[in-house]
Amino acid sequence: MKTLLRAWFGEYRRIVGDPGAGVLLILIGAVLLYAVIYPYPYRQEVLLDVPVAVVDLDRTAVSRSLVQAIDATQTGTVAARPVDMAAARRLWAAGAIDGICLIPKDFSRRLQRGEAATVTVFCDGSYVYLYKAVFRSLASAVGDMAGRLEIRTLMAGGLPAAAARKARDPLPLERVYLFNPAGGYASYVVPAIFVMILQQTLIMSIGLLDGTANEAARTPGTRPCGWIEAGERVLGRAMAYVPVHLVFSIFLLVLLIRWHHYPQRAAAGEVLLFILPLLLAAVFLGITIARAFPARECVLPVLLIVSIPMFMLSGLSWPMGAMPSWLQFLVGMIPSTSGIQGFYAINHMGATLAEVAPIYVRLWSLAGVYFFTAVLATRSAPAQRAAAGPVQK
Repeated sequence: MKTLLRAWFGEYRRIVGDPGAGVLLILIGAVLLYAVIYPYPYRQEVLLDVPVAVVDLDRTAVSRSLVQAIDATQTGTVAARPVDMAAARRLWAAGAIDGICLIPKDFSRRLQRGEAATVTVFCDGSYVYLYKAVFRSLASAVGDMAGRLEIRTLMAGGLPAAAARKARDPLPLERVYLFNPAGGYASYVVPAIFVMILQQTLIMSIGLLDGTANEAARTPGTRPCGWIEAGERVLGRAMAYVPVHLVFSIFLLVLLIRWHHYPQRAAAGEVLLFILPLLLAAVFLGITIARAFPARECVLPVLLIVSIPMFMLSGLSWPMGAMPSWLQFLVGMIPSTSGIQGFYAINHMGATLAEVAPIYVRLWSLAGVYFFTAVLATRSAPAQRAAAGPVQK
């Protein structure tokens, strides 16, 4: 117990005494700063009023009604009406618009003859979210106009209005957005970023402290400590970080989610129980990989670089089932991968801990594996012995 307590309170002394208060800035400042910065760009939740240009070569009352319908959609707004496609391309190249709708010259004439009239929509497929917004607004306006014309044609043939509407859409589709009623992007991505923040601030803080110790540890003749002593040191260090990050977990995953009105179906106690093994696994992983940093200057560049791939491979931007099996195994070894998936299940979908038992067990398994590797790293770490006190026989 003496070794455990010395490692516990010694870690707090190292954090407070870190040069330039770098670890404190990451542990406290980064959490608060990220909590404010990340949700802010996505406050609108849904992309609205995307500027599009309509090239109306028909210039009739029918084509003008289509332009008005496009402008009335929720996701798009007619920002320009160039006279031809060349002018529309110039607007696109200048970044003034995000899509183009081309109404052909014989649009109304074809409709009057009962022929198919084609409306061409140009979207930027390299920007998926903008592409969906532009295509949705233009396709919605064109579809609504086609429906009205079809109902009018059926009524002209003697069909009553109610029967014409039913004949136009005999199998109506009702969309129900489960677990994210607003269909918001922030509700989808920001909670995952909060989970990633908890993991990365832990690993960065431990890496900075151990990187500094690795620079200073040049003591010849030191011998490895025993397994029990190394385990006590690892647990003592975990006791210094986990309680603090449990408080941060309440702040990020409960209070802020409630403040921003994101979906929230989990109680604070469930969140803490679920996030506990993730924090332990992150601490033990940080102690393990900190031995690879010869100096503290190496920590932030490396961890910042790998943070984006870890987030992109967490299954949020691309389904895990669509990844190669070897890559699924690799990213499954990252605590935040299981943490994000499990947190979404209990917070957004209202699952219980029993229902996410496979993910929960996986997190505890990762905590156990990385505890073992952290003990191995601590046994051969002169810097840790110097920081925790003399080696006891």
